[in-house]
Amino acid sequence: MSFFYEENRLARILNIMEQKQSVTIDYLSKKMDVSSKTIKNDIKEINNSLNGSAIIENKKNIYSFYIFDALNYEKLRNNIYVQDDFMNSPNMRTVFIIQKLMNTDSPYLTDELAYDMNVGRSTVNGDLKRLRKALENYDIEIKGKTNTGIILNGTEIDIRFFILENMYDGIYKDYPIDSEIIEIVKNIASKYCLDSITVEYFIKFFTVMLDRFLNGNKILYVENKYEDLKGSLAYKFAKETSQEVSRVILNDIPEEEVLFISIPIIGMRTPTNEKAMEILEIKDSTKALVDKIKDKIKVEMNININISSGSFIDEFMHHIQFMINRMRYGFKIRGIDYDDIKNSNSVAYKVSELAAEVIKQEEEINISKEEIALMSIYFGIIIEKSNIDENRMYKIAIICGTGRISARVIESNLKKIFKRKAIMEIYSDNNINSEIINNYDLAISTVKLNIETETNIIYINDILDKDELERKLEAIKYSEKSNTTFIKGVDSIMLSRLDGNRFFILDSEYSYSENVNMMIDILNNEGHLDDNFKERIRIREEKSSMIFEKTVAFPHTINYASNNIELALGVVPESMSGEKERDIKLVFLLGLPADESDDTVLVKIYDEIIKIASNRNNVEEISKVQNYKDLMMYFVRLNDLFN
Repeated sequence: MSFFYEENRLARILNIMEQKQSVTIDYLSKKMDVSSKTIKNDIKEINNSLNGSAIIENKKNIYSFYIFDALNYEKLRNNIYVQDDFMNSPNMRTVFIIQKLMNTDSPYLTDELAYDMNVGRSTVNGDLKRLRKALENYDIEIKGKTNTGIILNGTEIDIRFFILENMYDGIYKDYPIDSEIIEIVKNIASKYCLDSITVEYFIKFFTVMLDRFLNGNKILYVENKYEDLKGSLAYKFAKETSQEVSRVILNDIPEEEVLFISIPIIGMRTPTNEKAMEILEIKDSTKALVDKIKDKIKVEMNININISSGSFIDEFMHHIQFMINRMRYGFKIRGIDYDDIKNSNSVAYKVSELAAEVIKQEEEINISKEEIALMSIYFGIIIEKSNIDENRMYKIAIICGTGRISARVIESNLKKIFKRKAIMEIYSDNNINSEIINNYDLAISTVKLNIETETNIIYINDILDKDELERKLEAIKYSEKSNTTFIKGVDSIMLSRLDGNRFFILDSEYSYSENVNMMIDILNNEGHLDDNFKERIRIREEKSSMIFEKTVAFPHTINYASNNIELALGVVPESMSGEKERDIKLVFLLGLPADESDDTVLVKIYDEIIKIASNRNNVEEISKVQNYKDLMMYFVRLNDLFN
């Protein structure tokens, strides 16, 4: 959401509903920083404005979004986005101020702005203060004094980016761009197999360029990095389009302007059009960069990113390539709720942060939070794909005591839930035994069976709770892969690996390294860690420490003393000595099997630790726990953390 819309709460709510389709009233209330009552009134106003073309429906405090008439909705939606009364709205006043300042070379008096907008001088000063803050992110200043006149000071490219990202709709909503020009753009875009969203971005850039250029606000100088665009497919498209449009406007478009309108193409979102993917080459430098990213993730987190050939991997590499271009040329993607993405897959987000570190080092480019979040979506899919045995056919026995129809309903729902290939066979409760069940990977029963089996049995009600079943399936998956039984009622792989001998209260008189060494020595004496484990940890920590949110340390390396993951927890009631590690409150020490090829359990442990680290209150409370029993009781009370 842009600066222009940040105060338009109705537009912000509608934008969220478009993205998420369904959210709770508490979520909207928190996002908007207003009461639930205010949200309800806002939703009512939005629905009235949409006039039946779409509706936001409330069911038990969960809002769901439905569109009935897409064409009419688009028109009414745009009205909501710009519905502020002109000079009564700070948004519209800032648009007016920017338009005045960016189209004049001489200082503009504050009194003149107040007169033109029919508002008080103090109102203008407040608007200018808000505008100055927004302009800081673009290296643009409002210089001068209110009594002698103010001017806009910044490069033409920076001014254009500010407009595009914040005020495009406010300034160019009714800009009379010739339909012939639009037709030229779309025809050439079709030849290059460009997506509609990319064409839409290009038209915005082209509109701003045309307006600024034709009114004498030309780009007179571009940095060397823009020269690198020449020879690219993006430049060829922009050049061809400019030449065609020049014939319409009877004015040659300069090279600097062609480079500017190349930016939305060189930095476009990865296209869904397969033909476009074929046209766009993956650079050797991008392939080498991805290899370095894989190596970094393996070293830091011991997670294998198995990237082989295939259309998805090509898509991922294209995404990396376009992302780097976006960051290099300042083309920002808006409307990404990175907090939601981070919370939904914390491990993938952490992996994405490591990838961003590699890109910064190799390309000397800082990756934004929005881009890290988008990249994490790809990593989430890659990690999941890496740990699925696609060739194995799973066998599931369904035992039902209430008739075959109920069993078929369960089977149908299971097929929607179960993500792997599976054979499902139905039995009644009076013709089942342990020998039959043991031939299956999993049994699901609606009746209690008084038999002992090697195969896991999940007990459910006749009316299937999909969320509950998915949770139980996840628990069994991790239990099998880690050779561990979950604690009853707490579905945590991390807690299942702990016991009283692996819980430590660390000494505040010791440094972080001394405390870690103490934990290692005790576990080594008990045979859980090999003799060289401490040295490997030392070498690893010298390179980099894995610390989450400044408070949770995660020293880990290969362990040759066990075929299972070895985990221990140290809590720090008081700050440790040593300035560098003073904020650390929890230390999770992890020994990884040398021959472990499946990262499923490790990824799950990472996920649970990151969830703990993300809540400072949880970290503080756990750090004060006095023994293993109290630790377990704490997590029993906090069980929803892992669900």
